[in-house]
Amino acid sequence: MLQLTATDAPLVQAGFFKPVVETLESAGVSTFTLLRQASLHRFDLSVTENYVPVKLMYRLFDKIKCSEGIDDFFKVFARQVKLQSLSDWGETLAIAPDVLSACQIAVEFDNVVQTHERMHFKINGPVSRLSQYYQDQPQAGRDYAVYLNFCLMLNGFKLAGGPGWYPLEIHLQSHEAPSFDYLLPPGYQTKIYLGQPMTSVVFPTSLLSRAMLADGRREVGRKEFIKPQSLNQIIELLMASSLNGQVAHLETVSEMLEVSPRTLRRRLAEQGTSFSRLVDQWRFKTCLGLLEQENLLLLEISERLGYANVPNFERAFKRWTGQTPGTYRDGLPN
Repeated sequence: MLQLTATDAPLVQAGFFKPVVETLESAGVSTFTLLRQASLHRFDLSVTENYVPVKLMYRLFDKIKCSEGIDDFFKVFARQVKLQSLSDWGETLAIAPDVLSACQIAVEFDNVVQTHERMHFKINGPVSRLSQYYQDQPQAGRDYAVYLNFCLMLNGFKLAGGPGWYPLEIHLQSHEAPSFDYLLPPGYQTKIYLGQPMTSVVFPTSLLSRAMLADGRREVGRKEFIKPQSLNQIIELLMASSLNGQVAHLETVSEMLEVSPRTLRRRLAEQGTSFSRLVDQWRFKTCLGLLEQENLLLLEISERLGYANVPNFERAFKRWTGQTPGTYRDGLPN
């Protein structure tokens, strides 16, 4: 029985490439057309934990390259990228007690930000290595995602090592990379290798005992991150990340997952469900949270769920709960 998994249909959190969009906008570039060309306009990118298909991110980077010239742009971006602003995952790494803990968390939750990403951490005497690689095939725009990931990885080490720190070696999966002169301090002696099986940072093992971001928050609760695995989870995450239910359509999701609608129906049936059932469940769970927000009108809620009008939403809600959404909201405790 063939199943579609997170590896077959990889997703990426908006927080991973959101700084790219923000850097473009701060440079005076209109991102509306670029996002539309990449089909990212369907998603709410303001929430860093929202997921989108990885191929749309690659498409965005390729569009930037064609229209803006990405090399100079990444020089600006590399100076601004901050691990702690990536998402909850990035913040957790940044405020880890030490580099060793941060490396262990990165490996344990390697597929949270990008579901096709895998990480390895190895200590070999006085030298250690943190490595990352993608499980998908090379395609247009992918090299820039690899480089962006490296910038975030390097930024994490600099939180502990300081601005003058540089690694012993850098290994990149990409065959080309912009100059490292603006990423590493003057006089760096880092050996750089391109076209490698993994993107890696090689560093002295002694760094592992260094504290990460020193902001006074030493006691950090352990977060439980979502690790998308099943087809059901992938589809629900895409719907939850969309703007006004734009992804709550079989043909749209099929196109994003690069399978035919017929194949998607069959694979969902193999898991004992259907696309319409997943949409219905997502709408129900989502509207319960939205109804608790007193400032939201029923029209706004129905639009966010992808309904054509309020009466359609009210009929669905009565089928779910036996009450109209207005009656349900009136009965909520203050």
